[in-house]
Amino acid sequence: SKRNGYIFLTASLLFLAYNFIFDNGRFGPRYFQIPGGSLPFSMGVCLYFNRNALKDWLSRFRFNRLFMVAGVGYLGVYALASRDDAWHIVWLYINLITSGFVLILLWMMPASSRFRKIDTFLGDLSYPTYLMHIQIGTLVASVSGHPFKGPFVFCVSFVLLTLASIIETRTVSGTIQEYRQRIKNRAGRVGKAATP
Repeated sequence: SKRNGYIFLTASLLFLAYNFIFDNGRFGPRYFQIPGGSLPFSMGVCLYFNRNALKDWLSRFRFNRLFMVAGVGYLGVYALASRDDAWHIVWLYINLITSGFVLILLWMMPASSRFRKIDTFLGDLSYPTYLMHIQIGTLVASVSGHPFKGPFVFCVSFVLLTLASIIETRTVSGTIQEYRQRIKNRAGRVGKAATP
């Protein structure tokens, strides 16, 4: 719900403030504990429930110009976040804002557009990718003997992770979604039949 999204977003921000002020910004709590890891998800929830107001506000500007600004901003911040320096953590969190901006613009595109369909396909892969990226990367590094943070492990893991995510989406998540839709449709029919 919208309320829970705001609660989790506030809790995440407070947790991260505590982590950086009192715990030297340690990686473990920020990544593995629920309050730290829930920040991007809670931001996504808040964006979703405010998407119409945000779309109306942004519709005052030319879409092509907005998309160019969003793309340059996203890629620029991503490049800065990839640098191994003291500021890369800050850029990682700013990346959440630029990603949100891109997401809103994607919502403004027609659902039938080719770019939107590609984005939806990639979006369906995002959660299994999140769940399996460490395991597959560790497996590739262990079997190959190459460094975990290196181009070989990245490239091989990228291919394997994409294939694994597609399989998971079509066999697990897709099946669950079908069952959910059937239950939802059945409940709707029952509700209509019960209405006098």
